[in-house]
Amino acid sequence: MYNESLDPPKPTPVAREQNSESLLIPDTEVAALCHCSRSHWHTLSAAGKVPPSVKLGRKRLWRRAEIEAWINAGCPDASTWAAMQASAARRQK
Repeated sequence: MYNESLDPPKPTPVAREQNSESLLIPDTEVAALCHCSRSHWHTLSAAGKVPPSVKLGRKRLWRRAEIEAWINAGCPDASTWAAMQASAARRQK
């Protein structure tokens, strides 16, 4: 006799939502946050207009918190963003 109570629980939308709040996110999620295509994101990245990525193995990932802060700051180019980050770090000392 088949017992459904022994089956593993099915993932819920809440579980997927928690996964989307990971600290490091791939280019597809970054592009979605910025409302652009993945290829446009890579073009911006190659031109030095986005925050730096983290490389894990062959994957390039971005820090979610940094991307959200970058968007809230008006999407400055990478050099301006680095200067803004350094200035904020100096003020905290």
